[in-house]
Amino acid sequence: MARQKYTSYKVRSRRIRSDRDPDYRAERAKTFRATYAALGLKLPEVAQLLHVSPRTLHNWNAGKYDIPYAAYKLLRVLLHYELPDPAWKGWHFAQGRLWTPEGHSIAAHESSWWSLMVRMARQYLAASTRCRDLERQLGAQGSPETRPVTRSGGGSGAGEPGALAPAQGPARSAGP
Repeated sequence: MARQKYTSYKVRSRRIRSDRDPDYRAERAKTFRATYAALGLKLPEVAQLLHVSPRTLHNWNAGKYDIPYAAYKLLRVLLHYELPDPAWKGWHFAQGRLWTPEGHSIAAHESSWWSLMVRMARQYLAASTRCRDLERQLGAQGSPETRPVTRSGGGSGAGEPGALAPAQGPARSAGP
């Protein structure tokens, strides 16, 4: 059997795309240029943003060298194409704010209290669960001496709104 000869067309079509492939690097460079152009940044501004020299950026744009994934990803995040993790699906940055999937915007100064807000929400959940359990226990006892328990607001301590208090009877009027 005779060996099959490959033409350059067939060899090129069988080539696996990789960062070492000059055509692939050229395509990535074109996408990279389009990404920072969409951000409205010039070459020196992009070089400063990525902490590289303008010459390095020129080599990336020319397709001479591979563009590091981190640099490419940073520009895509800034353009709000994507955030780094699938858990952030629907979240994006626009107009200097973080936007939730529901369409609410969060400014940078508003995010400084997130950890406190999350801890408070966890404590509230624990307190309300404990309160529900206590109400069930009181209801299960069913003794005539126990008064029904009412909830009067959103607090958690004695004397505060939301504390458990015995139900009040009908208001008494001042007699003669």
